[in-house]
Amino acid sequence: MPGGVVHKLPEDLRKALVANPAALAAWKDITPLGRNEFICWVEDAKQQMTRERRVRRTQEELEEGQRRPCRQIRNGERRPLPAPPPDPMREMMEAARRIGSRWGRDARSKREGR
Repeated sequence: MPGGVVHKLPEDLRKALVANPAALAAWKDITPLGRNEFICWVEDAKQQMTRERRVRRTQEELEEGQRRPCRQIRNGERRPLPAPPPDPMREMMEAARRIGSRWGRDARSKREGR
């Protein structure tokens, strides 16, 4: 059974995949990098209970058609990724545009190549 790029397939994950034909078919279909991410995610667990939960979740995610582990799952629910930090220059330009300052028009013109 294929493992990841860097990591070998752990025995507990191998047994779980062999016991689940749908998950095994999906496992064979994903890329070696995708398999490597699942293996790393399982092996990064510090407690045995967490590892067992991640093995179970790996089976479920493969059955759902996911090709990479979703690490934004906590207690069975998906959380959205955090928003990127605001761009201070863009905020300043928008404020200048709102008040109609000449600085805002000149800077915008330079940025847009006018």
